[in-house]
Amino acid sequence: MYPSSVSFKDVLLDHDYHKGTTEQLFLAQPNDASRIRFCLQSLYEEPPGSLTSLPDATEMCKPKNDSAALRARQIGNDYFASEDFISAMDWYNRSICYAPKDSENLALGYANRSAVFLKTGFFKFCLENIEIALNLNCPSGVKEKLLKRQEDCLEIMSKRRDNQEIYDAAYDPWSLTHPEGKKTVPMVIEGLEFVKNDFGSSIFAARDLMPGEVLMIEKAYSNHVKKHSEFTRCANCLNQNYLNLIPCDRCTKAMFCSTKCQLEGDRRFHKYECKIKDGMIKFFPNYVWPIGVAIRAVLRAFTMFDDPQKLKSFIEKIEKEGDNIDFLNFSEKEHFRAAYFLPPNILRTPVELFKHTREVAAAWYFLQRFTELPFHLTNRALEDLFLSLLFRFYEIAITNGIILCNKNEDLDTYATGIFTFDKLMKHSCMPNVVRINDKDVLRIVAKRKIEAGNELVINYSEPYSVFNRKQRQEILQTQFNIYCACEACLNDYPVTDEMVPSNLVLGKVICDDLKELNRSFDKNLARMLIQKYQKFIVENESNPKLLELYVAEGVLIVALCTLMFGPPLKNQFKSI
Repeated sequence: MYPSSVSFKDVLLDHDYHKGTTEQLFLAQPNDASRIRFCLQSLYEEPPGSLTSLPDATEMCKPKNDSAALRARQIGNDYFASEDFISAMDWYNRSICYAPKDSENLALGYANRSAVFLKTGFFKFCLENIEIALNLNCPSGVKEKLLKRQEDCLEIMSKRRDNQEIYDAAYDPWSLTHPEGKKTVPMVIEGLEFVKNDFGSSIFAARDLMPGEVLMIEKAYSNHVKKHSEFTRCANCLNQNYLNLIPCDRCTKAMFCSTKCQLEGDRRFHKYECKIKDGMIKFFPNYVWPIGVAIRAVLRAFTMFDDPQKLKSFIEKIEKEGDNIDFLNFSEKEHFRAAYFLPPNILRTPVELFKHTREVAAAWYFLQRFTELPFHLTNRALEDLFLSLLFRFYEIAITNGIILCNKNEDLDTYATGIFTFDKLMKHSCMPNVVRINDKDVLRIVAKRKIEAGNELVINYSEPYSVFNRKQRQEILQTQFNIYCACEACLNDYPVTDEMVPSNLVLGKVICDDLKELNRSFDKNLARMLIQKYQKFIVENESNPKLLELYVAEGVLIVALCTLMFGPPLKNQFKSI
């Protein structure tokens, strides 16, 4: 990685400093802002052309490019021919993103996208994309095909229901299982108790909770779509919108689900990151997390007020008040307060601290040199505020960043987000709750029966069924400085591959249920399986080494996702 792979030793060798001088000067800086400026100066001194030298303006934002648009569309055509419609749409969206404004390639990208929508039964989207293509620089021969496609689409629409309408009706995300809890904390059911002590926060069940109950619902404070998912997810809210996305007019790395999201995303963060996205991705191989999430978190904070000085005053206020969050009036300011007081990654060696600070310094270089952000930071105090917040959220993202994935789409990961309630729960390799993601919203769901008085525990890394104890402990200690003493670690429970079914007939029944649900995503079947496996999990949870129990939990989660969100995208994009 560059620059984060550069250690003190590397820096000392590169610059021929006396041993210890750089480290001593760095650690002598009085605050985070000063350390960031110190590291930025060291980056300026990197030899031009070296791995860690700072890029120039030519690498910041790749211009729209007809050749890239054409190539992407050709790849999309190959996928379309093989009826891999999701991959085809991914590449058609890339083509639309890459194509210059009003170019022929832009028109052709929308034209090709309309063909997919017609083939898969999304008729309104088909007509919409045809209209866009016709209003652009569309070749006359293609116009004739589009007008014919338009006629065909209208004829089919008169006989068949639009798939968008069908799948919109199937989308029914659950609210909290016990909505009366909204009287106290809007995002959490009433039957939970929050406890603070010297070791942090904990959440306990005040009554018995059953598998499948939705216990918490929270929208991300900050998120960032992962690399390559930027062509299938909204850069603002992470919505797929059946892949009918709007490209950014300036860059080739962002799409939005609606004009509303595009305007909001542009105002809150994208007008800054848009100008440096390509350079950042090249400089930071793991750009999305933590630095990308941190940048968006800070930009959202600064655009929360019409004057950065108001943010400074607000932070001074909450520093005095602490994390006493007003849940009954959970405004954007209170959401910021909750995120601001998340535990940062503070257990660092000096080398790690230096590496992290260099990354933040490099990000500041991009923002201050190639965006208009410095014009809003009108004095040194506001610049210090921005730098300290950027470093703070960088460290928060390392510890609290959550990878978002589709539970019913082969665990496909699509983004990383910062959530404020999730990290109030302690870690366990054998958790009793699980995360279910939808766009930029996180639901915490009970996966086992949780008796009154027991603590809610969630998995920070990988469950005991995936990695063995040694592997889990190494990950937990490296990333979270945790030595886990959960039941699975104390008893060294086997991973899934080492588990043996206690009843082959029963194991086959559970696997067949999962296969059928993954095939049909039928809501009636999902309801039946939820009832069936809620009972099974409660009856068998005393034997955590039972393979059937682990698979049953998986069936329960897929069934819950089916009821809430309908079939996954791979099932929606089928030839009609």
